[in-house]
Amino acid sequence: MTYNDSKISGIYVYSPRTTTSGEYYAQSRAEFYNGDGYTRYTGYKSPIQVLGKSTKIAKVIDDLMLKTEYDVNSNGETYGSALSEYTIGEEPDLISAVGTNGIKGYVRADDLTPNVSSIEEAIEQNGDNGDVRTIPLYDVDGSTVLGEFELITHYELKTDIE
Repeated sequence: MTYNDSKISGIYVYSPRTTTSGEYYAQSRAEFYNGDGYTRYTGYKSPIQVLGKSTKIAKVIDDLMLKTEYDVNSNGETYGSALSEYTIGEEPDLISAVGTNGIKGYVRADDLTPNVSSIEEAIEQNGDNGDVRTIPLYDVDGSTVLGEFELITHYELKTDIE
């Protein structure tokens, strides 16, 4: 998340590397200060892009986007793809991800987007352009660490408001 205190017409966020075969999409999330905390908005996802060979992707994506509930692990935490947020209405506690070591696992939603309740907390969470932050990649149990997931801050603010 990036804190901004000026008027902008857009923000562009870049993924500096994508080298592993698989299916990728982009999705935005923004939080706006409402005078008494923050209101979160989730944007539409981009079309799925396939890197390498994939023959079953359409069915897998369709199934994820039609799910009506997440699976629950033995600790009572929901887990699954963030693509199911549209039909379920909220993201899971553990979101499927691929770690820096190429292993598939889960990241905690709270690690991806920490909750903030003030502008000061938002600024504290703000990363400088080019920063790399790592968070744990977990097994489905939500406690066994399988590796790390990188969050890379790389953005460009557009200030040409008309």
